[in-house]
Amino acid sequence: MSLPLLGRVAAAVSFAVVGGLCGPGAQAAPAAVVDDAVVGTSVSLAGGSLASATDDKTLPAGPVHGVPSSVVDPVNHTVALTIGDAGQQAVLTMAWPARVGTYFLGLDGAEPEQHMQLTRSGSTCQFTAGTLVVHEVAATGTGDVGQLTADLLGGSCGGATPGQVGAAIRLGSQTPLGPVPSAQPATISAGGLSGSDYQQQVTVTNDGDAPWTVSAAAVSSTNSSYPQLSVDPDSDSCTGKTLQPGDQCAVTVETTATSYTVVEQLVVHGNGAADLVVPVKFEGYAPVPPPTGVQMSPGRLGTTITWDAPTTRTWDGYRLYDVTGGARTLLATAPPAAVSMRAEVHGPRTLALVAANGPFAESTDVTLTLPEVRSELVANDVYGTPVGFGVTGSPVPGSPTTFNRVVRLDPARTSWVAATGETGLTVCAVSTEACTPVPGTAADTLSDAARGPVWLPDGRLAFLRGDSGEAGNTLWVVARDGSGLRQVARIDRADELAAAPDGEHVLLRSEAASMVSVRLADGVVTPVPGTSWVDDFTVTTDGRLVLGRRLDDSQSEGPTRITVQDMDGSNAHDLALPAGENRSATLDPGGAQLAFVRFTAPYQGTVWIASADGTNARPLSDRVGNWSDLQWSTDDSASPTASLTTPAWSTASAAFQVGATDGDDPVGSLRRECSLDSGAWAPCGSSWTVTGLSAGPHTAHARVVDPSGATSAEVARQWSVDTTAPVASLAALPSALTSASATVSWAGTDAGGSGVARYDLRERVAGPGSGWSGLTYPAAWQGRTTRSLPLRLAPGYEYCFSVRAHDAAGNAGPWSGERCASVTMDDRSLSASRGWVRGSSTAYAYGTWSGARTTGSSLSRGQVVARRIAVVVATCPTCGAVDVFQAGARLGRVNLYSAHAAYRQVRWLPAGTNVRYGTVVVRTVTSAPVYVDGVVLQH
Repeated sequence: MSLPLLGRVAAAVSFAVVGGLCGPGAQAAPAAVVDDAVVGTSVSLAGGSLASATDDKTLPAGPVHGVPSSVVDPVNHTVALTIGDAGQQAVLTMAWPARVGTYFLGLDGAEPEQHMQLTRSGSTCQFTAGTLVVHEVAATGTGDVGQLTADLLGGSCGGATPGQVGAAIRLGSQTPLGPVPSAQPATISAGGLSGSDYQQQVTVTNDGDAPWTVSAAAVSSTNSSYPQLSVDPDSDSCTGKTLQPGDQCAVTVETTATSYTVVEQLVVHGNGAADLVVPVKFEGYAPVPPPTGVQMSPGRLGTTITWDAPTTRTWDGYRLYDVTGGARTLLATAPPAAVSMRAEVHGPRTLALVAANGPFAESTDVTLTLPEVRSELVANDVYGTPVGFGVTGSPVPGSPTTFNRVVRLDPARTSWVAATGETGLTVCAVSTEACTPVPGTAADTLSDAARGPVWLPDGRLAFLRGDSGEAGNTLWVVARDGSGLRQVARIDRADELAAAPDGEHVLLRSEAASMVSVRLADGVVTPVPGTSWVDDFTVTTDGRLVLGRRLDDSQSEGPTRITVQDMDGSNAHDLALPAGENRSATLDPGGAQLAFVRFTAPYQGTVWIASADGTNARPLSDRVGNWSDLQWSTDDSASPTASLTTPAWSTASAAFQVGATDGDDPVGSLRRECSLDSGAWAPCGSSWTVTGLSAGPHTAHARVVDPSGATSAEVARQWSVDTTAPVASLAALPSALTSASATVSWAGTDAGGSGVARYDLRERVAGPGSGWSGLTYPAAWQGRTTRSLPLRLAPGYEYCFSVRAHDAAGNAGPWSGERCASVTMDDRSLSASRGWVRGSSTAYAYGTWSGARTTGSSLSRGQVVARRIAVVVATCPTCGAVDVFQAGARLGRVNLYSAHAAYRQVRWLPAGTNVRYGTVVVRTVTSAPVYVDGVVLQH
């Protein structure tokens, strides 16, 4: 049954504000529109204290307070209102659109507003009692909630939600929400040794927008009418106090620990829609015996802790804490049956190991001082378990750490790889020794199993398949996630694989104990010089080989020598190690220390270290084993360095050289990154090309990142872009040359700014009896930095030249227009009829002349190709004239008269429409003297 609110519709009255008082004629400023809600438990009082109705019940923490969200269900005509805060959530479902009024809730209510549902703490219930007051309702045009102001009082939701439920909903409302209490901490979880006293202060805050008066504060038990915890009356500053919005008070709960766990709740009651409930779980416990016989094996990235098995197992196992500097951080746990744990922690640290019977029930600390281990050597024993020996940082160098598998370290120094028979390759974290298989590397038979895996500098893996003593071995590569699996090459009797620092090759021993290099891109196999009869080898970070050989090849054991050489066999020299059987020599990543195994009897070896040249050799540990395949595991101590070579000028496309070095990482493992101007960083190679550049200044940036993540200092280089091609032109040449020597000259300009850097010259040639040749580009004429070129030319030939310029940026300009010149054909190249006299004088071309004083005397040259012809003559006051013919056609007459004698005079005949082919004839016209120096041909 609904009970409509009375008096909610009032007559319109106008008020004015006069002297700060409200009076007729003015309107009050509207209140702010709010979206807010609170849902919580309301506990009634009995005689000023918490009612016994709350005993033996678990009250949810709260109240839940926050901005509500609404989801309308148009089919069922309901709205779900979700209220959530940082730790809790409650959902109220009610009729929508609701009607303004007051409604008594119940399962049998006839009105839809009498039915409400609550979902909280994972439980859903229907209200069987309570009062819902709906003050304001407005739906949007789409039917969603536009405005809702409602209060729930004394709601009963059955056993799922103990106590009474109170709520206030404000959506698009101008009505204040009311008081809202909150607690800090919102829940209490603690513990203590049996008999110890415990106190916890709880700060109470009024987060609402109306005063909240606290009536009582007490502890209610979930399983007893007599709670173990209580409120300390002397420190209760809340009871009887009215908290204004934002005000605080404090309540302290206290107890004396027992040997069991209690679950209770602090309840603070007030005048709001919901009271404050703070759940309390307190674990009392008996003393827990600490672990005994605790031992620690520190490593570079992880630590193994061991202890004796206890007489009585703990309930919750063991916990390892980092207590460095007074803080207490959980690092690792182990189950009750465990007697060891591996922790991803390295020194220097202070650790604490405890036995645990519960969340708080812990033993006293077993304190461990963890040293720093910056470098260790892993020695693989083929008959046992690999062991790591601390080299630097450990207080006891040579202290061993046991590993689970034969291992090799990756470029980032954080993962091992091991071959595990038919199951394939396994990658393990150095810190935790947790391992995962490499997909695709398993085998059906042991004879085809993956073996000898090594890390490539780029993080991929290389490995062999097949028995090392047989033919048919194959080399494979694969990424650690199984992608990119492929066979690289087939190599008979392959053994002892190693990666080259460039990441492009691997090295291995093959037949006759000689080494070969295999190119990973295409499987090409190349012998490595100077590596015959090698027993074992390693590759240094900088690409040198460390080779071990027996002095007597006929013996399987005995004294050895260790040689270091370059990959090409050069610079080979023996190391100054103590005489004896020294094997598995390997330099550390930085090249400063040498590790090796020194055998004194079969299978009886100890690990030694020495300086890089073999001097200062000393044992690292006295632990004896059949050690082999030593592996360095060191911290990354060297930072990478980047270099960048840029031109001063470039075209719109620029090429750079990006260098990368690192003192303890192979060059193939280094990642180059580049950026242009203010652009983003992107991967680049050792050669980096950028295109589409605009004219003007630019800046290139480069950096290098090593496998451990260390980044080099950034290098930046500025250069300028010239996108304008230069222009070149040739100086004019005489159309006819009376000498076989000439100088071709040119000039160039560059508007782009980089300046002309060099010139190219080309030519085409036509001979007396032939047409034009194709363009030729003599090598000596290309890239010239001078602006002239002296030439020796052939008489009777015509030459055409053109030039182009290159600027300093690399732009090539267009070829210039041609400049052409014809070299005079000497008169001696013409056949003379009767009446001609041959003479010589330096005044004439080539020092010779042909003269005649008779009419009809001729000079001729057969098989001439020309479009235009000129005669080179001497002129004088008494000189006569000549007619010129080609192929029987008269080209014209040339008068040799001049007021004064002149030599090497070029007289052109009219040009023909087409190129002619035939005999050229020069014929005297009169008996006046004629002096002919030569003929010039144009094509």
